[in-house]
Amino acid sequence: MDHILNEWDAEEVACSWKLHRRIGEYLHKKAPGRGILKSAYEHNVPIFVPAFSDSELGIDFALHKIARQEEKRPLLRFDPFEDFEKFADTMLATKRMGILTVAAASRVTGRSNSAFTRSCWRGAATRKFR
Repeated sequence: MDHILNEWDAEEVACSWKLHRRIGEYLHKKAPGRGILKSAYEHNVPIFVPAFSDSELGIDFALHKIARQEEKRPLLRFDPFEDFEKFADTMLATKRMGILTVAAASRVTGRSNSAFTRSCWRGAATRKFR
């Protein structure tokens, strides 16, 4: 993970789908065998984590931020609304899609992934009919 975050352009805002895509790309280039993020990258399928700050990847991101602060390097910025926009854009651009929910709820917020999905559906519908 450090390799991916060390190479991240500090001008580019991070979000969960972009991070997962970069991890998938790295695995595609470097790791033999199959994997969810690798397959998602190969098939251009975005992966979203609504409770990012409560995830292992979120903890890695936070620890990397601390390391950058100590090294006086530009900090990476994380914007969860980039996920919302990508999800809404994906829904509006397709006639048929599927959703796989892996976890039920965030330990911190108690908010389920399905709440994120419903929010994105509402946001997409609002954008579509403006």
